[in-house]
Amino acid sequence: MIKLYLKKVYKTLNKIIKELKWRRYKLKLIIKRIEKKNLKPFVDLGVSLHKSLNLIEDGINEIEEGLRTLRSSVIQGGLEAKLITNSEPKTQDTEVYEVLLCSIKLHIKPEMLIYVLRSCFIKRKVLILLEDRLEYLKDVIIDFFNFIFEESFEKKIKAITKGEYTKEKDFYTDYIVLTDNGGPVKDKNQIFINETKFEEEIIREYYRETDTILGRKNLRYKLQDLYALSKALFDFYEKRGNILVPKAAIRHLEDTFFLKIKKEFFYFLVDIVKTYFDIDIKYAKDYVAEQIALLMGEL
Repeated sequence: MIKLYLKKVYKTLNKIIKELKWRRYKLKLIIKRIEKKNLKPFVDLGVSLHKSLNLIEDGINEIEEGLRTLRSSVIQGGLEAKLITNSEPKTQDTEVYEVLLCSIKLHIKPEMLIYVLRSCFIKRKVLILLEDRLEYLKDVIIDFFNFIFEESFEKKIKAITKGEYTKEKDFYTDYIVLTDNGGPVKDKNQIFINETKFEEEIIREYYRETDTILGRKNLRYKLQDLYALSKALFDFYEKRGNILVPKAAIRHLEDTFFLKIKKEFFYFLVDIVKTYFDIDIKYAKDYVAEQIALLMGEL
């Protein structure tokens, strides 16, 4: 009963958001027309409409925060939502720290963050190489990754300068080494040969967000959701006797998290489960074929 109630609440909030976004769109069109005409009698009206637009924006942000909290409660399986700490590093002044966070976007290409995500999804240790002049960014980068991976994927990430790496190269033979220019120093085992479409989407959204603090929080929410989906899929697979029926698994995830899951994204989750939880996934169709072959004496 509780789950059905939460599902109804979730659907209702989604409808409200869609309605608010539609009204926001219409309001922006009206404001644009008024500003284009530049008529004095409409100045006061334009100011009022801008205030209304700000209220709608606030409403959308509040409801989206509520949706995230609701999803957190569902992930926990209880009514009380998990409170996600919004604490910023206490060792730095917030404004100064925001400038340093901007430096990450300025000096580090999105490709590097994409590869960091992929490396953590496959549970590999990561070493980030920085230009010697960017040594001041080392602690900021580690704080950044500690924050975005909080309560989601395990990570082992280090950041050092290229000068330090030259002297200590032998200590990092089991690390995936990434440069601040983007990709890995070398990829002998072709770890990054697969497409990184979904990692790219996550990082692209982060780089598009102009508010650095908000962008960092949203990135953390994304990774927490992704981990929760992957863990739920892993648990479902084990409960079903280590046999995966894609349709049943997708239905289970959709019913649990109130999401519409496309096949492409589902198989992305399957890849994470295989590499992060280190298991072989056996599909039902392969299992049936194997059993038939055994009965026929072919195996």
